[in-house]
Amino acid sequence: MKTAKRFAMLAGLALALMAVLSFTGCSKKGEIAKAAPESDFEFKLSEDGTFIAITKYKGNAKNLVIPETIQGLPVASIRGFYYNEKIKSVVIPSSVKVIESSAFADCASLEKITLPEGLLYIGSVAFGCTGLTSVTLPKSLECLGRSAFFSCDNL
Repeated sequence: MKTAKRFAMLAGLALALMAVLSFTGCSKKGEIAKAAPESDFEFKLSEDGTFIAITKYKGNAKNLVIPETIQGLPVASIRGFYYNEKIKSVVIPSSVKVIESSAFADCASLEKITLPEGLLYIGSVAFGCTGLTSVTLPKSLECLGRSAFFSCDNL
């Protein structure tokens, strides 16, 4: 009898916990964060018209998710985030193949970056003088520029 009561009590607690978590948003594990709007970026079309290169970030997000596409074309190259003191984390989409030199240089608050599989190139000093604490380089990476993580004291 005691075992049945304990089981019923534990089952009730589990149901209550699931209900609480569903209202706090904790049950949305795996939900993809919303990408920043196109208006937050300056960009240019590649010469062959097949991809977009982000040239400047104008937004003010702390936790930035770079969009996979802009105007229906894949974002394949990024730069122009340097000296941004607001960004704490960045998620780079799998469409990005190139992170250009100094792309995130001197983003002192930047602590976390998610680099996608498929990324081929990280330019020199791309993450220099940031607050990064850890980095996992994708297996697809073919070229890591000189001093890409220069003066990342927490890394």
